[in-house]
Amino acid sequence: MQRFRHQQLFEVVLGLAIWIFSAIVFHLIHQAIAIENLALLLVLSAIISSFFLRAVVGMIASGIAVLAFNWFFVSPKYTFNVADYKDYLLLMTMLFTSWVTGTLVSKQRDALNEERKAKLKIAQLCEFAEKLNAINEPFTLIQEFADLLASSSSSAVCVELNSGCVGDHGAKTIHSTPLKVGQSTPGPDWMTRRRHGTADPAKTTAGQWHFLPLESGTETFGSVSLHRLAAYAFGQDTVFEKALCRQMATALQRNKVIFEAQQSEILAREQKTKTTLLAAIAHDFRTPLAAIMNAAESIQIHGDRLSLLEIAAINDIIFSEARQMHVTTENTLQLARLDNDAINVELQIESVEEIAGNLIQQCRRRGLADRVQIVMPNRFLLLRCNAPLVIQLLTNLVFNAVHHANAPSPICVSFSMSGNARLAIQVIDDGSGIPHEYHEKIFELFSRVGTKGSIPQDGVIRGFGLGLAVCKEIMRVHGGSIRYLDNPVGGSIFECHFPGAELMPVVDEV
Repeated sequence: MQRFRHQQLFEVVLGLAIWIFSAIVFHLIHQAIAIENLALLLVLSAIISSFFLRAVVGMIASGIAVLAFNWFFVSPKYTFNVADYKDYLLLMTMLFTSWVTGTLVSKQRDALNEERKAKLKIAQLCEFAEKLNAINEPFTLIQEFADLLASSSSSAVCVELNSGCVGDHGAKTIHSTPLKVGQSTPGPDWMTRRRHGTADPAKTTAGQWHFLPLESGTETFGSVSLHRLAAYAFGQDTVFEKALCRQMATALQRNKVIFEAQQSEILAREQKTKTTLLAAIAHDFRTPLAAIMNAAESIQIHGDRLSLLEIAAINDIIFSEARQMHVTTENTLQLARLDNDAINVELQIESVEEIAGNLIQQCRRRGLADRVQIVMPNRFLLLRCNAPLVIQLLTNLVFNAVHHANAPSPICVSFSMSGNARLAIQVIDDGSGIPHEYHEKIFELFSRVGTKGSIPQDGVIRGFGLGLAVCKEIMRVHGGSIRYLDNPVGGSIFECHFPGAELMPVVDEV
């Protein structure tokens, strides 16, 4: 709209320049042609200037031109007296012809300008709609929305958004331009009064303020207040502003639906996590608790008749089952924590050798250090990761391999670079392996696939199945991947790929 104002100023200057040019031409040729022909030139000048001047300005300019024509070219010259009645008729004809033709041309020009403005507004609506469709957060375009309204209506714009209209956004007020001295804000919340039935929708003006609702369907997201800065007729001219408000309200409504869907998904995920925790207690704690209770009851009832070796064996059962419950608890809590998208896992540069050393310590506490073999490259490896999570990942995979491998065969844990700064870790055993159709199912929560030759009818053994699900979540938060491969010589290979690995150069010893 600012471009139109500059164009209008340019047209006024150009129209006046045409009259000045016509006056110079009249002065140069008035002695060579008849006065009737000069009159035709004046009418022609009036028609040409009306292409650039508004109707009222054109009529005033034509009247002044006719008076000047009378002064300079009609006898007696240099007076406003007219000696011949024919000259009166000529002057009146010139005046009315200039006015009529100028007015018609001016109206036609105004119609063309309005058509251009309408096309520009339609283009702006389409462009703004594309921007709203291209983003997920319409609040980022509120300021542009206010500025566009201000430009189209020659008004100062105040956009008031309701508190909590979308997500966790609070009430917000946006101004297109700073309010001038003596220019107050709208005052009473018109939209609030309208929702309560105390405001007449037809009376949308208050003093110098004009109100438009941000409504989509039955929902109201706020209001737009337009303050008149120049002569502007509110009414039919607000069609563009109303369409723009509907666009913004529709985008806010769409964003609200998306936000509510995301919140529902988060709540559903949280509910699923709670159900998972309960299922873990119901499925995986029942058996070890029963074993612990039976062992403790045996010592309590028959303790005086049991030998030290028998009591030691029962204590081993209690310790083993309690350790199993500890592993289940740690995996369940870790899974619940990693499943929360709001948790930010801190990643740091860690030494792969130190991670492997911590894995050996975990295995030594279980009496498995002799069965685990670590294969490392000759060069120093660094990995951007969360070390405790990686250690838990490897511990779960190693203990899972020990459970399914043929004792006392070794479990191999291999570290290597796989290209593109990715670290590949393989945990290899020589157990029975897993059928191909269950390679993905083993990573599902609370599912444990039987080994080859021991598959139940449904293919799934219910019970402790948190370990691999936790491994999958750990790889997810690291931006990596985990998969199952068949060992060519028999058994299983669990392969993990971590991004952000670096192989340090060899430093020659001095």
